[in-house]
Amino acid sequence: MALANDAVTKVRRRVTWELKDRRGGKVDPEWANRRRLLTARERLSQKNFVTMWNTIYAEDPSAQILSAYIAKEELRTVLSTVRCGADPHRTRHRLHRFLYPTRTRATPSSPTASPSTPARSSR
Repeated sequence: MALANDAVTKVRRRVTWELKDRRGGKVDPEWANRRRLLTARERLSQKNFVTMWNTIYAEDPSAQILSAYIAKEELRTVLSTVRCGADPHRTRHRLHRFLYPTRTRATPSSPTASPSTPARSSR
């Protein structure tokens, strides 16, 4: 989990630098929520989670920080499955969902054309 937390920290720092051309500080929401980003979801109160999510969502238009946070939490789910000794099929399923999220979950921002609908040519 240390590597996943380091990845979240690196993404947070990089995005802050790209947005503000400086390091983060006390006045920056992503810096103020840095500890919450590293805390396991179930250890955060609902209020703290919502505060963290909404402030970072408003501050980061690319959503890279929250994407890194979600990936970290998904990895925690996979590792918890392995740690508790669940059946191998369930572990493989969760690992597949972690490694290939776009194949197993639909994303509203990427609509797919139906096979019977011909693609339109751009003019």
